[in-house]
Amino acid sequence: MSLNANALINFPYIQSITNTQPSAQVQMEALINVVSTEIENVCHRKLAQQDITEYITYSDNRFLKPNIMGVSINQAMPYNGYYKAISLNGYPISGTPIVYMDANQVWGAGTQVTNFLINNDMGIIYFDPTVIIPTQPNAIKIVYTAGYDPVPEDLKMACLEAVQWYVKRLNSNSAGNKDSNKDGVSVSYELGLPIHVLKIINNYKNPT
Repeated sequence: MSLNANALINFPYIQSITNTQPSAQVQMEALINVVSTEIENVCHRKLAQQDITEYITYSDNRFLKPNIMGVSINQAMPYNGYYKAISLNGYPISGTPIVYMDANQVWGAGTQVTNFLINNDMGIIYFDPTVIIPTQPNAIKIVYTAGYDPVPEDLKMACLEAVQWYVKRLNSNSAGNKDSNKDGVSVSYELGLPIHVLKIINNYKNPT
């Protein structure tokens, strides 16, 4: 077993905190992959630093619509003559993204756009007013590196706690299930990530 690019922790990290035996490495790495992806899905963003490629359409909600300079917040893109901003799925951004705009999706050097500003912490690209946004579907390609390196300690602990929770449920043959009894009625239902884990990762949710 090997870890995916989005893994929030690794097996040595688990061993440094718990008494997990080397024989459990394959199971632990499989669960790290599952939990890391599940946490990403809850947060709607990439967390561990990794390379990302996004294809965006001008009408996507990734475009921020500023109510400035007489432009209605409901006005369709492109805002020709005004700054145009894209909120990327991954942040913080490391380095400078490579941006292409091409209605034919060729992505050659002649379609690369370089006149933009970046908010690295928030993952927002602000295009110069002279940039004309193509209106064809997926006509914008952005290649960039985003996420945390190193991963914040609270996220690592949240991942570890979730992995341990899965191990406990798997060993009891009740993974994902919870039974309760009230007034003589037995109910079985599915459980997601533990509440404490959800509280931690709530701070990392993408607000858009």
